[in-house]
Amino acid sequence: MFQHEITLPGDQVFEIKPCGTGEITDILDIERECFGPDAWTEDFIRQVLSLTLVPGIFKKDKLIAYGVLSIRKNILSIDNLAVRKGYRRIGLASAMLELMLGTGKRNRCKRAVLQVEKDNQGAIALYEKFGFTKVRILKGYYSRHGQPAGDAWEMEGTTD
Repeated sequence: MFQHEITLPGDQVFEIKPCGTGEITDILDIERECFGPDAWTEDFIRQVLSLTLVPGIFKKDKLIAYGVLSIRKNILSIDNLAVRKGYRRIGLASAMLELMLGTGKRNRCKRAVLQVEKDNQGAIALYEKFGFTKVRILKGYYSRHGQPAGDAWEMEGTTD
């Protein structure tokens, strides 16, 4: 389902394939790099890998980016999208989002939903470029050490 290559500007070739338990260390590294103290734990990542779809973008067998998606009641839920520093702003997040939306469409999902940190302007701009709109603010959506740590926008789009 997720096994193919993509070529981005500058003739950079990347491979898209599913992530498995062999990528846990790389996922942890990217999580910490992107989300700092809000990064997912190793135990949580193991659960995610066993329950959802986790496509990865690789450069010479090194995980560069990954996404987490699930499908519930014909609604695509984009649960995570992260790109390693040094590989941002070259189209990898767009490629991953296209892949996830395409997966939703192939699985007869019409709607796609996600949550994004209220102040993450780069991610919000990406999602809006793909037609997502802000639906509502989720107060205290993010937590740190059991305490509210930030609000999120719930955004909704389509798989078309």
